[in-house]
Amino acid sequence: NFEKLQLQLKTEKNEIVKLHVVTDRQENLVKEKSNELSKIQEEFSSLNIKLKWAQNKLKSETEEHSATKARLQTTTKKLKEACEEGEQLRSELKATVQTYQESEEMKSNTLGVQLKRTEHELKQHEREIADQLRVRMGRDSCDVCRTCDCSRNVYLVCMLTPFVRFM
Repeated sequence: NFEKLQLQLKTEKNEIVKLHVVTDRQENLVKEKSNELSKIQEEFSSLNIKLKWAQNKLKSETEEHSATKARLQTTTKKLKEACEEGEQLRSELKATVQTYQESEEMKSNTLGVQLKRTEHELKQHEREIADQLRVRMGRDSCDVCRTCDCSRNVYLVCMLTPFVRFM
């Protein structure tokens, strides 16, 4: 009986050794998995920090985009107003130039008519003076112009008459 008990004790000791080995393996496995879990938690924490940073950056860029979009709308509105103002000024300037040209044309026509009238009056006045001189001197023509009846004392009048016509 003693041998049986000894055999049983030996078997139990072997079982205990086997259980210790299995327990050691399990402890090593638990430590390994615990280390892996710690690494995964650190990685998760790092990724979480990166995610929050990316979210903040995205939020900041979205706000900047909104501000830029608002500035673009304002600038576009100002540009459109400036274009409209430019078109209005161009239109007004065109009308002003056209009015000025028409006015200048009318002035030119009026001055042309006045010039012709003045030339006609001058020629008529020259004829009247020549006729008066002819009557006073009693001659048909002078020595200078051969057309009027003047004497040497009105020599300058005959000499200047051609120049007065072109003035």
